[in-house]
Parts: sequence; structure tokens; C-alpha cells
Amino acid sequence: MRFWISWVQRTEDYRPMTDPPNRAILGWWCSGYDADDNAVLCAAVEARDALQASVFVFADWPEAMDETWRFHKPVAADWRPSDRFQLKPWMAERFDSVSVPSG
Repeated sequence: MRFWISWVQRTEDYRPMTDPPNRAILGWWCSGYDADDNAVLCAAVEARDALQASVFVFADWPEAMDETWRFHKPVAADWRPSDRFQLKPWMAERFDSVSVPSG
């Protein structure tokens, strides 16, 4: 199952703990900033369910909290973000060859 998730990252450095992030993260983007100048992040995540998708986000953005989620919605298995969210080579590879991660 694929999820499109967005949250407010309330840290100065909004990058994930590893680059690229864990395999469940198909892609991630900074889509802008909120009124307090916090980064607004979006990620496409492959997971069994919404809870597992959240766990995969927390693995690379441990500061993400429930109150910072903007949206967290399931999308079609073949869903890709719009052209606004450019795919880096590692992202394109993950979108093309996903399997539900364990954990």
C-alpha cells in the first residue's frame, strides 16, 4: 500500500537521518515553510498500513510528531506525485521497484 504524507518539521535541519532514507520512503520533498518558518515536508511511503507508514517516517525524521501531521492518506498502488515533486534517480528507482518493507 502506498501513502502520501505531509508534516511540519520543527527542526532547523529538515533532512532525514540517512540519505537516502530507509527503503520504505519512496521519495520526500520540502514543499515550503509554515508561518513560523518550519519546513513542510511530504513523503511517499510504501507500507502495510498507516501505522507502519508513520513508523517508517519516524525512523528518519524522529522529531515528527502526531501534532505535526498535515495529512496522511492512502493513494493508489501506482500513484506518483505531480511534476511539482521532482524525482531524483534513487526515488525513480524506488517508485519503479517497490515491495512492502518488513518491520
